[in-house]
Amino acid sequence: MVDLESACPGNVVRIRARSIIDWKRVLPPHLGRLTWDMRRATGALTRPARLGALTGMVGRPCQTGAESILAMPSRDNDIYEYLTAAGVACSRLTDSARVEAEANWRRTYGRAFCGRPRLKHGARAEHEYMRQPCDHYQIVPFSAKVDGLPVHVVGRAIDAYDCSGPLVPLQVFHNAEFFVCPSDLSWTMVHTHEDHALGGPYFLRAEWVRDG
Repeated sequence: MVDLESACPGNVVRIRARSIIDWKRVLPPHLGRLTWDMRRATGALTRPARLGALTGMVGRPCQTGAESILAMPSRDNDIYEYLTAAGVACSRLTDSARVEAEANWRRTYGRAFCGRPRLKHGARAEHEYMRQPCDHYQIVPFSAKVDGLPVHVVGRAIDAYDCSGPLVPLQVFHNAEFFVCPSDLSWTMVHTHEDHALGGPYFLRAEWVRDG
């Protein structure tokens, strides 16, 4: 078990692995760059005996029995301050309200990203999102993967929020893996850790799903 803390400031990755091959297999995909950096720094760590060198370089042994844990730093204070500074009144949803909001979203959009859906992505998605005449919306983090999207949930970095006020760009929080939508679910904006890398963010209208 190793604690990869200093190699990824602000995040703690705890992994049980017998070799670097096992370590790479359980490491979340969006930390692939960390995998490369660690391998480059320590050499081809392919034998169990060499995992000790990795442990000594980046941290200390962990006592937890979890197979793979990523302790994401909370961004709640950051996003709350960001929203209020932009003139948005926001309040955290209760756990039950958050679960209900995500369930409602999945009923409309849960399968919409499979195949070749009609949607906007990247800069076009951001432009379309900012054009929406909306002053009441929700920001909700994903609790599980979404078919057709590069969502990889390893923790909850932000809570869910009910917002009243202007739409604001939320790209800076994209690693939190979340969606934005109005109460009628007429459209949605999705941010993932792969924004502007593998196609995201994504903007989609409910009518496009129905038409498809």
